[in-house]
Amino acid sequence: MKLVICSQSTASIVEADAHDRIATIVDRFLSSVKPRAGSENALAAPQNETTKTLRFNDIVLDPSRSLQDYDGLRDGAVLQLELSTATATAAASAPSIVTNDSSASLSSMSTFASSSSAAPASRPKAGGKKRCSLATCNRLAQRMVGDCMYCKGHFCSAHRLLEDHRCASLAELRASEHERNRQKLEKEHCDALVSKV
Repeated sequence: MKLVICSQSTASIVEADAHDRIATIVDRFLSSVKPRAGSENALAAPQNETTKTLRFNDIVLDPSRSLQDYDGLRDGAVLQLELSTATATAAASAPSIVTNDSSASLSSMSTFASSSSAAPASRPKAGGKKRCSLATCNRLAQRMVGDCMYCKGHFCSAHRLLEDHRCASLAELRASEHERNRQKLEKEHCDALVSKV
């Protein structure tokens, strides 16, 4: 077992490194975006700019957090840059940079979701891949075994069983299985009694 002692100065270096990385990401996005046609200064920051906020899936990235908190941040994930200004007109013309990636994981950023007051982002639809039909699940549906022949839904490995996805015809299916088993047991019971005699 290893015991690691972290001093205050080491923590400050990590926080400064995280702040530098966020600033680098902001600079890269600002330099890579082309201005809109017909507007020379579409991306020019207003003179009274106060703060820049980098958002990942509508979650504010905080430079005071450590690098491990941003493990879910990948190239191609949803990133937005918002420029907060003192005037409402400047805020309305602030650029918003968005790049989409359907495979971006939101689970690693769940700790920020509770602290963020932003509205939840709508999840992008995957092109040709089927997702789990359960409303709260975003995993890929299983091929063939994940298709429910009763409710016609497509489910992942965790929700493919009737009980797991709360199939609408579950009560009817249980009743029919009980009846079938009862008939089978009655038939076997009668055969056993006849063979004893």
